[in-house]
Amino acid sequence: MDDLERLRKQEKLLDTYTEERECDYRDRHYRVRDNGSVLRLPKDPEKPRKGDNEWTFGTHHTENQYLFIGSHQVHRIVATAFHGEPEAETDVVDHIDTNGENNRPENLRWTTRLGNALNPATRKKLELMTGMPIEEILKDMSILKKYNLPKKHQWMGAVSKEEAERTLRNIREWAKKPYEIPKTPYEPRGKVLRPIPARNISPLRPTPYEMEHTTREPVADEDEGLPAGCIRSLTPNALERSWRAPYEFPFCPQQGGDLKSYFEAIEIGEEVAIGKGYSFFATEKAMRRDGKTICLKTLSESGAKQYGVMTITMEDGWFIHEGHSYFHEDGQEKYFTIAKGEEWTGGEVFDDFC
Repeated sequence: MDDLERLRKQEKLLDTYTEERECDYRDRHYRVRDNGSVLRLPKDPEKPRKGDNEWTFGTHHTENQYLFIGSHQVHRIVATAFHGEPEAETDVVDHIDTNGENNRPENLRWTTRLGNALNPATRKKLELMTGMPIEEILKDMSILKKYNLPKKHQWMGAVSKEEAERTLRNIREWAKKPYEIPKTPYEPRGKVLRPIPARNISPLRPTPYEMEHTTREPVADEDEGLPAGCIRSLTPNALERSWRAPYEFPFCPQQGGDLKSYFEAIEIGEEVAIGKGYSFFATEKAMRRDGKTICLKTLSESGAKQYGVMTITMEDGWFIHEGHSYFHEDGQEKYFTIAKGEEWTGGEVFDDFC
């Protein structure tokens, strides 16, 4: 698709909405649509600034996935217009589907910084580390100081009692609501939803959502004699099949190992695949009865599909890693059961249609 066609599609998307509201955010007044787009009104109608009076989904200022208009984050403006002011100035906006570019109101909710950080993967990691359910941890976050938390999570041990209580309240409220994948103002491509950048068309760079759903083509190199459909990983004797980028597999035997020794080495709660910007840790492991396949349940702290199933086999002396991800935990459970060679009796799940 060329840039002109992309612009035309963008303009059509900007005009596809059902509701429009207005709000004040910081020192500016905005019109906001329920497709996640915003229009900034000029302070002085006679002297509009560049970017005033124009509908936009926002632009990227940094390498993170959030969209901005000027120096303001679009998701905070949309949340203010459709959900009101936050309970506390320090509150942040949670993107329910974890896609920071999907700023439709139904995908946004105000929460604490702690609540935003406690995605399913992080919750599970804390529960595995402490042996306590997240509800108990939230009653006294200071207990986390006893554990060797990753550097990016060490601040959690100093969270105030008030913030922890508000976070727990939010989690309980959210649990009462059925989970649905929010609609996106994006261009459908088969089963993939590809975000269309707003006024940020050249050069086109992949968004986090694209990276999550884009599979890298296998490298054809017959001289190396790699098994069909495989690419090299960052671990010398490990290959990947149907994965989008090379990963490191820290528990993979380096020399002379087999599937049994690999299976025994894997530690639940630890990272089993580490890549640039993405990592997966194991929450459950099993060996197929024939001893020829390791099956893992995994969780990731980023991406729209955080639940995963990884299988590990051996071909021609290589450890072959294959992974698939899912929106819902029941999707993970179904395909983990099938990977183990067992019968699934739970019927259809949401991920069957994604």
